[in-house]
Amino acid sequence: MERQQQVEVQQQVSMPMGLRYDLAVSDSVPANRNIAQFLASNASVFGVSNNTIRINVSSGSFLDLKNALLQYELKNTTSQTIQLDGGADCVINRIRVLSSDGSEIERIDSYNIIASILDQYTTNDSSLRVLSALKGSPSRLDDTPLFDEFTFSTTGTAYDSSGTSTGLNMKASATIGGDLSLKNDKGGRGYDHKQADKLATTVVRKYSFGLKLGLFNSLTSKLLPPNTPFQLEIQLENSGANCLVNVGADAVPTFTVENVELHIPAITINDPAFMARMDDLMNRGMSWKANTYQHFVNTTSASGSKDNIQLGARARSLKGLITVLRQNNNITANQKFKISKRSIQYVSDYIYKIGPNNYPIDRVEIKTCDTGDANGTDSNVRLTGNPSLNNVNIAEAYAQMLRLSGNLNQSNPSCLIGPEAFGQSEVNNGCGVLAIDLSAYSDGSVNSGINTNNNMPVSIEISKLSTVIASQDLQLDTFSVNELVIMRMPNGVLASSY
Repeated sequence: MERQQQVEVQQQVSMPMGLRYDLAVSDSVPANRNIAQFLASNASVFGVSNNTIRINVSSGSFLDLKNALLQYELKNTTSQTIQLDGGADCVINRIRVLSSDGSEIERIDSYNIIASILDQYTTNDSSLRVLSALKGSPSRLDDTPLFDEFTFSTTGTAYDSSGTSTGLNMKASATIGGDLSLKNDKGGRGYDHKQADKLATTVVRKYSFGLKLGLFNSLTSKLLPPNTPFQLEIQLENSGANCLVNVGADAVPTFTVENVELHIPAITINDPAFMARMDDLMNRGMSWKANTYQHFVNTTSASGSKDNIQLGARARSLKGLITVLRQNNNITANQKFKISKRSIQYVSDYIYKIGPNNYPIDRVEIKTCDTGDANGTDSNVRLTGNPSLNNVNIAEAYAQMLRLSGNLNQSNPSCLIGPEAFGQSEVNNGCGVLAIDLSAYSDGSVNSGINTNNNMPVSIEISKLSTVIASQDLQLDTFSVNELVIMRMPNGVLASSY
């Protein structure tokens, strides 16, 4: 009898969901939802000389931080037209989350750089249009198709076309002497930085966008419990040359930020029994997990063939590393993209070292342009669609970044960056990065990274192409992807550990 009951239970458990008619639809806890608005406590006209914004957040409701939006008005105070370098958050240098007792819960330096990388490598075409509407980031990809050359020759009064059919149609409305030809095209560049918003002098635009902070993006989309106050501190860049592009002249771009607001969906639960259980849970303390990013800055000279660069990545669970390579003279150039542009053309291979181990086991090899070109790929010279380039190799480095950005171990995560942008130079539309995925599991339920809190050395070793770097030194910005544990104490004070 007991054996029969076990078989029946086993059969019931193994039934597919589509045949489980015994499962009823449960009513949700009664609640209502509204948008809570939190204003800057030091409201002012913010700019390079007054660049710290503080927003105090406190509510008796549950806060849906994942769907929160930071809103402000960005004004171009330059005498020329400027362009956003990736989006309206390009002017943000650092964001900190402070607990009600003043302790630091989370801090992301060079926030604008990692935000640009995440927009490029973790979103899709639909998100491209959404981000363009929210924060003025590039509104479209250059997806012009590749086509072969075909010609139009005169035959009496008619014009005959020959060549591969492309869907293109050319008509002559007047007599044209000689033959016509439509030259072959290499196809679109893909991600195009110049599709971002431009603002003429004195123009003001209001932007609203989400934040990449771990507190705002928990791994299981936890709502922030009621009566859990914190302060959001936003530090703007101290110069427009670091974050904006002057389209009109080689002069430092200037800007102001006003009317800063944080909009957060707030949920009020109208079930006394549930709230009683929730109060009991909060009185015992609670915790949840998220991913956050720590920033490390290093430089390497144009001389020498190899360099081993130490990284101070200390974390209880180090889940990945991302390294950005930029020429020093581009970082504060008034008329160049420096937040959303970068290049992998300066190195022929790389490997990360953590303790005695190499990640990956073998060096990741990279081959893009002609190594004799002192500027990498020259202006308007293409990688894809160029049959003369030999031994191009970006696939392995690209796959390493996709493993990490897929969060984690997904084979084909959402990504806006194709082969052209990934392998290109800073002169063109380069967006490539060096990366490694160190997480063993992807569901966030366990500590799945590498513990480096015991002073385990972390470094990246690169083989440099001095002929491509020319005389310019490089700045290396490395972001470590760390697991962040956020704790709410019984008295409502937030704490955290990396």
